[in-house]
Amino acid sequence: MRGIAAVPRAELDRQRRTVDAFLPAARGGDMEALLAVLDPDVVRRADRAALP
Repeated sequence: MRGIAAVPRAELDRQRRTVDAFLPAARGGDMEALLAVLDPDVVRRADRAALP
């Protein structure tokens, strides 16, 4: 397609590693692994009504 800049291979590889780590962590409920993939400044919040 015209007008779309190519994404550098290194960036594509980084994005793939992130997705490959994020999906199993999210699906498996592994909060520590999930947080490790996210930005260090991410804030985790939970709805008290949804907690057991």
